[in-house]
Amino acid sequence: MKRVIPGVIVAAVVAVLVVAVVWWLPAMPTVQLYVSPTGTDAGDGSAGAPLRTIQAALDKATPGTQINLAPGDYHEKLQTKIDGVPDAPIWITGPESGKDKSGRYQATLYGTGRIFSIDHSYYILDGFTIDGQEKLPRTTELPMDVATIDAFKDSVKDLVQDSKLIYIGAGEATHDVTGVTITNMFLARAGTECVRLRNNAHDNTITDSVIEYCGMFGKQKDDGVRRAVYHNGEGVYIGTSPKSDTQPMHANDGSSHNVVTGNTIRTFGSECFNVKENAHDNVFEKNICSDNAESAEFQGSNIELRGHSNIVRDNQISNSAGVNVKIKSDEQEYDKGGNTVQDNRMSEAPAALLFNSLAPPGPMCGNVVTARTMVFVNDSGDYGDGAPSPDLTARCG
Repeated sequence: MKRVIPGVIVAAVVAVLVVAVVWWLPAMPTVQLYVSPTGTDAGDGSAGAPLRTIQAALDKATPGTQINLAPGDYHEKLQTKIDGVPDAPIWITGPESGKDKSGRYQATLYGTGRIFSIDHSYYILDGFTIDGQEKLPRTTELPMDVATIDAFKDSVKDLVQDSKLIYIGAGEATHDVTGVTITNMFLARAGTECVRLRNNAHDNTITDSVIEYCGMFGKQKDDGVRRAVYHNGEGVYIGTSPKSDTQPMHANDGSSHNVVTGNTIRTFGSECFNVKENAHDNVFEKNICSDNAESAEFQGSNIELRGHSNIVRDNQISNSAGVNVKIKSDEQEYDKGGNTVQDNRMSEAPAALLFNSLAPPGPMCGNVVTARTMVFVNDSGDYGDGAPSPDLTARCG
């Protein structure tokens, strides 16, 4: 029998691990572009002659390009131009890291409307801030109490602009955007949604980021008059409501298999995670989710699942003016069930769950619930009374 040298074994194991890591990560960038507020778009994008705008770099980017942001403020609206590919995505990388605000606002993108429209696949956003309120000083102290947030929004409304921070699938003809990774980002002060995914967006990831203060702009009615009604302030909004008949895929937006994990989401607006009818198999896991300001009167919640077979697992969900989790579809045809709510910690809300569904859910177990009322059943649904609510605290398995 041959003797096997321990060092050889270790080397073999390390080699296997290295191969595994390389297999999971995209290839290293092949082209470097540099952007600085002190640069010029007439430059070549090299370190010595950086471009001035991020859009100029996006216009030049090809698969495998890494766009490096220098510290400073960028005032622009961005639009992707070309797909990356799975092993050569297009990176946009800033100098920031961590979830503490003190380490952020080093490279900051400001804008209005849809600030960053992603209509192509395989992009990585990493290490910079997107802020939706360029007229509201960044030093403005924001409330930490959902009971005072509407009054604060009223007090600054003349400075607040309508904005969405990241919009995946923005174009009317765009569909099936995939492979987008939002990681190590700081996303703050959106007029309405902070992050939107629509038009069959699938297999995208939002991870290790901070998303906060969404829905700062008062909703505008059809007569064009702005009202002090703060709605559409979601942290992550997936899919399209069938009632939104002006949107291109309102009848069949099956956005799916998107993963939201490891984030801190504090909207002081609407839901941390909102999944619309027809959207399915999306995952919300290991996040801190808090501070929904919409009351139970308006069926507000930290998490809303209107689609089917979505997973909410191992999150800390707290401090809702309404409920922690809502499972409800507007019409029975969309009530397909299968949503999982498992192993979460729920607290600081009038109720843990609003459940109005006739279809069997997925696993609803293992949750630690300290809300004043463990379960709230909506008995006046649009298509009839809900089935008996599941016991969120039941033992799994």
